[in-house]
Amino acid sequence: GDAPTASRRRNDRSLYIFSLDSPLRQYCIRTTSNPNFEWTIVSIIVISSINGQKGQFAQVNYAATKAGDLGIVKSLAQEGARAGITANAICPGYIATDMVMAVPEKVRESIIAQIPTGRLGEPEEIARCVVFLASDDAGFINGSTISANGGQFFV
Repeated sequence: GDAPTASRRRNDRSLYIFSLDSPLRQYCIRTTSNPNFEWTIVSIIVISSINGQKGQFAQVNYAATKAGDLGIVKSLAQEGARAGITANAICPGYIATDMVMAVPEKVRESIIAQIPTGRLGEPEEIARCVVFLASDDAGFINGSTISANGGQFFV
């Protein structure tokens, strides 16, 4: 089908967010190196996971995919840098989303006990990371990963 159209310029504070599941991930990778594509891409921000950094028991496929996202970001950062495109990742830890809140309370309590801050993260905290990475203030940050996990895991 037709590729989605979107633009984001540093002076235009519009931010378009896409899930980078296949095939859109592949489209973004191909188009960042193509000077004739329609989009004005300034920042590529991938939401990965703490489990992509540290692995997770019984989650081999998920952890491998999220770790792969980090490799994609590093490669895109190198390929897009001369064109003014930055690529970065955010690796959230356990966030108080509907999915996490649906976990039985006893399991959730054991997860929280492993987080040094003693709480789950809030979705707004991850959103602020995205806004920062998309801003002019982050123009020299490229190929980096923000670990927003309450101190649960350090790289």
